[in-house]
Amino acid sequence: MRKKTCAVSGVLFVLMCFLSACDDGGGKPPAGSKLGDCYPDGSCDGILTCVSGVCVDLNEMVDLDTASSDNTNDTVIPDTDNSSDTEMMDDDKDDVVIDNSLPDVFDSDVQSDDCIFDNEKPDYDSVWQADEYIVECGLSPTGKGGAMCLVPEGIFVMGCDLGPVFSACASYEQPAHSITLKAFYIDQFEVTLGQYQSCIDDGACNNNTVGQEHYWEDCDVPPESGKENHPMNCVSWYGAKAYCEWVGKRLPTEAEWEKAARGTDGRMYTTGMDVPTCDDGVFVEYYDAYCKGAVSCFPSGGVPLGSFPVGSKPQGVSPYGAYDMAGNVWEWVNDWFGGDYSTSPFNDPQGPETGTTKILRGGSFSERSNYRASTYIRLSYPPDTAIIYSHFGFRCAY
Repeated sequence: MRKKTCAVSGVLFVLMCFLSACDDGGGKPPAGSKLGDCYPDGSCDGILTCVSGVCVDLNEMVDLDTASSDNTNDTVIPDTDNSSDTEMMDDDKDDVVIDNSLPDVFDSDVQSDDCIFDNEKPDYDSVWQADEYIVECGLSPTGKGGAMCLVPEGIFVMGCDLGPVFSACASYEQPAHSITLKAFYIDQFEVTLGQYQSCIDDGACNNNTVGQEHYWEDCDVPPESGKENHPMNCVSWYGAKAYCEWVGKRLPTEAEWEKAARGTDGRMYTTGMDVPTCDDGVFVEYYDAYCKGAVSCFPSGGVPLGSFPVGSKPQGVSPYGAYDMAGNVWEWVNDWFGGDYSTSPFNDPQGPETGTTKILRGGSFSERSNYRASTYIRLSYPPDTAIIYSHFGFRCAY
C-alpha cells in the first residue's frame, strides 16, 4: 500500500476566516450572521447556509469545527501547477433564488425483490489503511461560483475488482487500475438551486436549443423560497456544462471525480471502508425500499423525501474536503460512457470521444448506502432532457 507523507495526519480542516467575515471585536458573531450559530429552526440570514450549526457562505471554505474562533489571517490557495501561491480572489456572490426539491421514485435498475448485498462489514483492518491528507479549500480560483478544494497531482487506484473486499462491483466498474492525474480543483459543494438560478437569470443557462435543453422547467425552476441551498436537480448534462463554463470552470472528468471522492488509499466510501450511515450522507440507509426491513434516513421510513441542503453531512466529507460526494444527488461528469476500464489510459483519462450516454457519480437521496454510495459506483444516462430526474445534479472542476 503506497503511503503518502503529509505534515498533518488525517483530514485537516483549514479555517478560511477573512477580515470581512470575522467579528472585529473578537467575539462570536451574532446568531444568523456569517460564522454565527444557526437560528433554532436551522435557518440563517440572507444567502447564508446552516452547516453543522454554523452559518456559512457556500462560496467560502470554513472550518466548521472552529468557526467561532478568532482568526483574521488571509489565506492562499496554491496554483494547480504548485509553482507559486496565488492570493485568493474575492468571490462574486451570485444572486440567490430558491428550490423546490420534489419527492423522487426509485430507478428501475435498483428495484429488486431480493437483497443482493450483504451490509455486514468484513474485517478490512488487515488489508486497508487510510492515507494521510491535507485539505486545502477556499474561494474559487476563477472568482466565480462556489468554493473549491485542491486535489494534488499523483497516482491513485480507480475502479474495483470483484472479490472478498469489493463484493459489489459491476463489470463496467472493473478492473481496478492505477492512473495519474494532474492537480486540479473540485467544487467543495454541489451547485445549488440558487446559484443555478443566477445563471438562468443571466441567460447562460437556458432551454433555447431543442434536444440540448438545460433544465426541466416543471421541477425546481424557479426554486421555492427557503430552499435555495439545496443542490440543483432536474438538470441535463448540457445544463451542467453550461453553468460550469459560465463561472469559468468545467465539468470534472470521471477520473477526477473519483479521486476527489476516494483519495489515494483505494477506499470504498468517502469515509473509508465502513458502510456509511445517515450521519455520513443523504440516502436510504443500509437497505433499499424494495428489500425486507428497509431503514431510511428520512422520517417517513423507506420513502425518500428529497435532497438536503448542501453540506448537511460534514461527517461524510471526502479526503480532500468535498461534501456530498456520497448521496444527496447524482453528479454529472464530463465523460461519455464506454464500457469497462480495460482500455483506460494511464495519464489523465478523458473517456471515449463519442457515445450515447454520459456518466453520473456518487449516488443520491433515493439510493441505499452500502453499494450505491461507493466511490466507484457508475450510472449513465443520455445527456439531454429526455431523461432528467430530481436526483440528478452536478459540481464543477477547474
